[in-house]
Formats: sequence, structure tokens, C-alpha cells
Amino acid sequence: MADKKILIIDDEEDIRELVKMTLGDKYEIIEAYDGLSGLDIAREEKPDLILLDMMMPIVSGKDVCKRLKSSRDTCKIPIVILTAGGIEAAMKGMSEKADYFIIKPFSTDQLEAKVEQALSKN
Repeated sequence: MADKKILIIDDEEDIRELVKMTLGDKYEIIEAYDGLSGLDIAREEKPDLILLDMMMPIVSGKDVCKRLKSSRDTCKIPIVILTAGGIEAAMKGMSEKADYFIIKPFSTDQLEAKVEQALSKN
């Protein structure tokens, strides 16, 4: 079994599937389809890394990031923002203390490299 756990919080099933196909052989992948369930899963599972979509219904990625980084239980989990909103949306996530960002669409090579970079700092 994989020794590192990654939580993907994204309302787009295609993105969650891409992450599972790309990273599933090396890491345990857990999923949340919206920000609210993502918060609950992050608090319960304490993943080693979170891949977080910025634009989601119910609770936005920016709010999820803010809540996770302000909680003693989850503040040290690295967060990689995934956004189709370009650099401006990425900077909003970074302003809430996200650790890294990837702009959609992204390649599997970009995803793997950013995940490895984030996990090596942890």
C-alpha cells in the first residue's frame, strides 16, 4: 500500500479521475467532490497533501484553503491549488497560504512534478 495519502477536492469528475490514473500507483488517493465534504475528509483523514480546485459550489477552494490553514489540525498539510481561472485565481489561493498552484489544463508530468515537490518539503 502507498505510504503517502493525497486528497483531491474537485467538483470535476474528469480531474479526479486524471489524478487517480496519474498518481494512484504511487499514492493512496482519496476524493471529495465539493469543498464542504473536502473539509470533513481532510480533518478526518489527515492526508499528506491536498489538491484543491478553486472554483467549486457550496464552499470555494479559497475558503477551504483558508479554513484548513487556520486549523491547528490541518495547517501543516501542503495544499496545491488547481485552477482554470489563470494566474489571478491562483494568486487568490496563494493569499490564503496555499503552498503551490497548477493552472488547468495541466499535463500529467506537471502534476507529478508538483506533487513530488510538495511532498518532498513535507
